[in-house]
Amino acid sequence: MQKKNDIILAKLKIPRLKSIDFLRGFAVFIMLIFHFANLFVIRSVLEPITIIHFLGIVGAPIFLMIVGISVVLSTTNRRNKGESEEEIKSHIIKRGLVIIILHFILSPTVFGLQSVWAWGILSLIGISIIISYFLEKYSDRTIWLCAIVVIILSPILRVLLDYQADSALYFDYNYLTIIGYKSPWDIFAFIRGVLVTPGFPIFPHIFFVIVGVWVGKSILKHATNQEDNSFFKKFIILGIVFIIGGLILEILSNLYPLTPADKMVGNTGYNFWSQGIVFLIFIFFYWIQDIKGKEIQIFSIITFLGEISLTILVLHAYFGWYLLSIFGGPNKISLFSHYIISFSFYCGIWVLRILWEKSRYKYSLKWVIGNMS
Repeated sequence: MQKKNDIILAKLKIPRLKSIDFLRGFAVFIMLIFHFANLFVIRSVLEPITIIHFLGIVGAPIFLMIVGISVVLSTTNRRNKGESEEEIKSHIIKRGLVIIILHFILSPTVFGLQSVWAWGILSLIGISIIISYFLEKYSDRTIWLCAIVVIILSPILRVLLDYQADSALYFDYNYLTIIGYKSPWDIFAFIRGVLVTPGFPIFPHIFFVIVGVWVGKSILKHATNQEDNSFFKKFIILGIVFIIGGLILEILSNLYPLTPADKMVGNTGYNFWSQGIVFLIFIFFYWIQDIKGKEIQIFSIITFLGEISLTILVLHAYFGWYLLSIFGGPNKISLFSHYIISFSFYCGIWVLRILWEKSRYKYSLKWVIGNMS
């Protein structure tokens, strides 16, 4: 029997949330700066903990949480338009698979054939979209249980699958790691790459997506009951608790690591404290943009990056990777020079966006994926 609250949500028209569009663009913006810094800047300059490191390691959690949120909100609106569940499921699965396939087509053209089986951010987004669709049907309790299971399983799977067995790290710029394989056509190497090998494996990154599904469902409930105080209070408390708990776990994992990965970004402590920061960032911009309706110019400047986020992720990989040869290899320039490169790329994307907007971003990855799914 369908619950009364589910009936209300099914009839609810969810407007496009400005904060979600902004945060998607914000995540892309800080990931661009972070990746370019790790590619180009002299190691001795970059190695001290800087704002670039901090922003870089929360960029992916923001982006992945938004994947979960977006699936919940888009499927709800599709149901409101009268689409059948089979139509929605078919669209979501095809969309996810198209993104995964595009990753395996594009990745070797950037990093070479040695990375042909390497799992990456695009393939992670694709599988996350599919998982989010099937998960959003369950209760909040079940969703959180899945998130906790991912956290518990991640270090265990690293041990069981011997997460470093096949990886040949031919470039390691602090937190930016490009993965190749000693035996690139080995199916077991591929499985390890999908699940646990450093980069963007499903474990533990799917944790942020699962939490995003819960956030999306929370937004739907807030749109129904409009209880602002309890909604904001919940996210603020969660943010603080996750940050404190994550920092404690970070210390413990460094003192008593189960694997070397427990001392790396991506460990259990990082999952919690970074998610806590993302909770606080999300609720801050949700309050400003979607509740107070504030229109700030800098927000729109950042938001446009989110409109073609997948295309930018691919373009910046080509741009950065092939620019290395001009500088004679990685980590050769100053931090200030890196800012010039990042600003130049950003300006180029801005000009491209102005020209591209007239054709509604025809031939962008968003356009390709939309037409194929």
